Amino acid sequence: MSEIGSGNPTDWPTAQDTNTTKESGATQATSNFANDVADRIIKIMNILGNDPHGGPSGASDVAARIGQEHTLPGAHTTAAPANVIKQTASAGSGTTVSRANHLHDVTVATPTNVTKAANAEGSATSLSRSDHKHDVTTANVGNTGTANAEGSAASLARSDHVHNTVVASSSIGTGELKTATAVTTMTVTTDITMNDYSFFPSVTSAGNAWAFQRLLGSDPANTVGAFRMAVGSGTLTVRWRYMTASDNPTVWASFGPTGKILAVWMSDDPTPEGSPGVVAYDATGKIKQKSILIPRIDLGKLLTGISAVKIRAGKKLATTPDKEPYRIMWEAFKNPADEVMKRAKIVGGKLVAK
Repeated sequence: MSEIGSGNPTDWPTAQDTNTTKESGATQATSNFANDVADRIIKIMNILGNDPHGGPSGASDVAARIGQEHTLPGAHTTAAPANVIKQTASAGSGTTVSRANHLHDVTVATPTNVTKAANAEGSATSLSRSDHKHDVTTANVGNTGTANAEGSAASLARSDHVHNTVVASSSIGTGELKTATAVTTMTVTTDITMNDYSFFPSVTSAGNAWAFQRLLGSDPANTVGAFRMAVGSGTLTVRWRYMTASDNPTVWASFGPTGKILAVWMSDDPTPEGSPGVVAYDATGKIKQKSILIPRIDLGKLLTGISAVKIRAGKKLATTPDKEPYRIMWEAFKNPADEVMKRAKIVGGKLVAK
């Protein structure tokens, strides 16, 4: 640093000068002081240069020039700002500036397809528009198999897809079939209609004479088992197993003019077309008797003398309360249809206990 008035040149801007020794009123002006002041003024002018306010009108000094907005050509170089992308934040390295009303473009790209794959943030630096849409990768569904499996494909199935059902030989065992049993008991010649998808029936008789007979009439054009059992004497019982899915226990009874029940039909499901399961004939085997559908809840009138164990077992098998009497009859008796014949009669078109 240099003391003003010492006769030494200024050190500014490397170091600031000082004026430690103040001049008093008795001090006479010396050439050193005048030359020092002039030296420093020239030095400041050389550093600021000509037109230090930068040219705009109204900037009367350097401070005003610094406070003005830099908009004139040559003051600053401008350039378009960089696009907005998913990238690590950075101060940047450009030497240009952006205008006050500048806009950033956003780099966009088509989104990827939706697949069954692990979720991921992704690695792309581009963004998606607010109204973007994802495509969904789809593929044909597989054939119906024998075991449940999530699968390993990344593609999805459409809502209206269809599975091809392929049943290979020996692929379904008897334990995998959902089946039920039906029974019919009669004391006279009776027409019997079986459930659809029935297996061949078994026939037992407590009498001596009986026979399978055909039904008279035109071809019904279906595969439902239907036939006539001619009964000579005693009681005849027909049982069959069939494939089922409805769980709709049904009871039919055919009776004579006195209300005596001549035949009873009991099955876990109704006949395919809702026709009577049994139609009995008179002793001559020629005149049809009346048949009615018995509400299964009415079997509750016939449950006397059944053990509490059988009642609990039957109720446990019933899916709704109205099915309980039917299930109890099957649990309590080897031949529930025969028990209905023994315990009930028809009065006024309704089942009543004897």
